[in-house]
Amino acid sequence: MAAVEVPLVDFADIHADDDGFILLGTRDAEGGGTLNCGDPSNLCSAPSDAVPCYDMYLVCHDGSTETWATKLTSASASLPTLPLLPGDRMKVVDSTGSIASATDSFDWGFSHSGYERITYDNRTDDYKMICKTDSNNRIMPPNDWDATIYPVDLDAANLGDIVPDSDPTSKKYWATVSNSTSDSDEDNGRVHLIHFSMDAEASDDIVLGGTDANERAPHLASIGDGGLLAMWEGSSASGDLEYESSGRTIYAQVLDASTGSAISEKVTVDSKVIGNRYQALKTLSASSAAKETKKKSSKSAVVRLLIFVQPAIIFST
Repeated sequence: MAAVEVPLVDFADIHADDDGFILLGTRDAEGGGTLNCGDPSNLCSAPSDAVPCYDMYLVCHDGSTETWATKLTSASASLPTLPLLPGDRMKVVDSTGSIASATDSFDWGFSHSGYERITYDNRTDDYKMICKTDSNNRIMPPNDWDATIYPVDLDAANLGDIVPDSDPTSKKYWATVSNSTSDSDEDNGRVHLIHFSMDAEASDDIVLGGTDANERAPHLASIGDGGLLAMWEGSSASGDLEYESSGRTIYAQVLDASTGSAISEKVTVDSKVIGNRYQALKTLSASSAAKETKKKSSKSAVVRLLIFVQPAIIFST
C-alpha cells in the first residue's frame, strides 16, 4: 500500500471509499502575529510559553490530489483567536466540501468535554453525538444538560466510539468507555460496552476484557452483518497509558450488535500497531473496519491503516 502524504499539523478522523478519503485535521491559523495567533485579547490568560494557533479543516483527497479543503473554524486575521473548547461546535459538510445547513449542527453543544464521538444513523437520517464532560462527570448528549447516559470517573474515563444498534426501530446505540475499577481506585480502568438511548441512562453495561490490571483506550465500529468490533488497550502500569509505551497491548473482539454478547474470542493485535485513545475506529465497508495510526513529520501526517476483515485481521502499512 503506497503512502499518501497530506499537509496537516495533526489529524483525527478518516473516512474512505472507492473515490478516495476525507481527513479531519488542523492547519496553521490565519491570525498572523505570534505563531498565527495574532494579538489575542479574549483569553483568560496567555500561556507563559506561546503556543501555535490552528484552524480545523475537512480535507478531501482522491489518492493522488487534494480535491478540496473546507475550513470549519472561524479564525481570521481580524478575529484571530476563539476560546472554544472541544465539542462546542459541530458542522455538517456536503459532498462538495460546503458547510450545509443541518438541524444536527450546533455552536454550543458540550462544555469542557474530554472526548466527543459522532455517528450517522441511517434509521433516522441524522447524526448523533456523545461526549465525556466534567459537568457532573458523565457521558451525555449535546444540548441536553438534563440527560446522563453514563456516570464516569474523569481520571479513568476514555470514551470510545458510538454505533447504532442492529434494531431498526430501537433508536438506541452502543458505545465503549473505560471507567475506574472501583470508587477508591481511579488509577486503573476497565472497559465497558454500554447500550443506551439519547435521553436516558444506559440500560446495559457489559465489562470487556479484564486480562490486564489497567484497561483503557476503547474503540468500537460495526463490522459484518450485525456485528460490533471492539478494541481496547491493556497495561500493568497504572494511570493514563503513555503514548508508544512498550507496555501497551491492543485487544480486539467481535460482539453481537443486538445483545452485546461475544461472537469471537478476544485476540491480541500485532505489536507494530500503535494505539491512540483519541482516534476513531471506522467501518469502511459492510465487512471491514479500520483504525488509523499516525507517523508525523514536521509538515505532514502519514496514515497507516489497521484493517479488520471478518473473520481475519490484516495489518497493512
